[in-house]
Amino acid sequence: MTIVAPNFARGGSSRDGTSQNNVLPLVRLQRSLGEVKVSFKRRADRTALATVHQSGCCKARFPVPEPSAWPEAVLINTAGGLTDGDRVSVKAGWRSHAQATITTQAAERIYRSRGGPARIRNKLSIAANATAFWLPQETILFDGGQFERNFIADIADSGRLLACESTVFGRSAMGETVRSGLLFDTWRLRYANKLVFADGLRLDGDILKRLERPALMRGASAIASVVLVDRDAAHLIESLRTILDTTSSVSGCSLVGPVVVIRLLAGSGAELRRDLVLVLQETMRLLRQDGEPTGCTRLPRVWSC
Repeated sequence: MTIVAPNFARGGSSRDGTSQNNVLPLVRLQRSLGEVKVSFKRRADRTALATVHQSGCCKARFPVPEPSAWPEAVLINTAGGLTDGDRVSVKAGWRSHAQATITTQAAERIYRSRGGPARIRNKLSIAANATAFWLPQETILFDGGQFERNFIADIADSGRLLACESTVFGRSAMGETVRSGLLFDTWRLRYANKLVFADGLRLDGDILKRLERPALMRGASAIASVVLVDRDAAHLIESLRTILDTTSSVSGCSLVGPVVVIRLLAGSGAELRRDLVLVLQETMRLLRQDGEPTGCTRLPRVWSC
């Protein structure tokens, strides 16, 4: 990306008397680039780290799990946020019978853009009888911020995935209002080699006006999508709808084949987080199978830091 410095000295002239507009040379700004590749495998009666690669501003840390919990990978963006031209990606794999959670150290921040959007690419692969929890903390979009987020997952037959992505449009407690920007959020999920879920949300231009539309956001300033892929998803749908009845967010839950999709709309990031914690923990509890550790029903510890 390039920018042109503003001309503060107007009407200037060169030594030979010709006019000079004092436009400085184009400046190319440094961008943040980062990538994490991680995979988990089953070793004896527990899940272990199989491979890990990290580069640029993206790092992964692996805290020692509690005795009854699954392994966790905590993603960190050392750049402290994203803006125009930044690129980050995560590629994660769960081998057969592996069980692990991936989360983020803190909320991601999308700052004001001078040009194009920041881009986030997440690609997951879940093998047979593996269980993957993709539970990043929220993304905060500041006024003028732009980002594109692409989520792709390939789940084998008998594999399970619980994933969430949430976005907060400004921090209401700080009096922030997002009037313009871009959010382009896409999902593509394949189960047993078949496309079972494709979704896209695009908000751009006058975002504040769009958030107020009754058919879109109904004045909400925070949104979350929770997606569950499980061959027994049909048996969970009524229990999940009962859980949603206890939340204060505007919510909905639908079933398409092996996919359950939950949407949450809230008036603030704090309200959304409170309801999202409840929904995720109860969903994890419903997914727990006989013999699995009780720790797999709790959110990662970084969610409460």
